[in-house]
Amino acid sequence: MAKLINYDIGNPFVATQTTVTASTTSVSNVLMGSVLIPANTFVVGDVVRCYAMYEKVGANAAATVRFYANTTNNLSGSPVLLGVYTPSVANAGGYPLFRKYTINATSGSNTFGYNTSTTTQGNDTQPIATALEIFNLNWTSDLYLIASANVGSASDTLTFRYLKVANG
Repeated sequence: MAKLINYDIGNPFVATQTTVTASTTSVSNVLMGSVLIPANTFVVGDVVRCYAMYEKVGANAAATVRFYANTTNNLSGSPVLLGVYTPSVANAGGYPLFRKYTINATSGSNTFGYNTSTTTQGNDTQPIATALEIFNLNWTSDLYLIASANVGSASDTLTFRYLKVANG
C-alpha cells in the first residue's frame, strides 16, 4: 500500500470493460457486461466503486439497469443483487448506474451499500429513506461484477457502453 501525506491510498485496482458488444430489446434481465475481481483484490476498509453506462433508443417505456456480484460470469446460480435503477422517464438517452460499497469483513455479511429497494436513483449520492443494505460477499474468492439490464418495451433498444470497477 502506498502512503501520501499520511493518507492510505489503499489497494489500487481498476477494471474496465468498454467494448460495446451488448444491446438488448429483451424485457427480461440480460447480462450486458462484466469484470473479474480476482480473489483478495479488495480488503477490509476498502470502498469499491462501480460505474456503468447504457444508451437507450426509443421512448416507449423505461428500462431497468442492475449490478450483481457472482462467482461465475453469468446470472445463473445465486447472483447477489447490488444495485438497481429504473428512471421515471421513458425517453432518457443515457442510463447511468453508480454505486459504492464498503467492505467491513472479507466474508459473511460484510459489505454495505445503497439499499436495492431504492430504484429511482442512478447514483448513491442522494439521501434515501431506507437503511443501508448489507451484502454477503466473499472477497477472498474470485467475483464477477455484472452489469445487466432490460427494456420496458421490446420496441426500445438499450446498448451497454461501459462498466468500471475501482477502489476508492
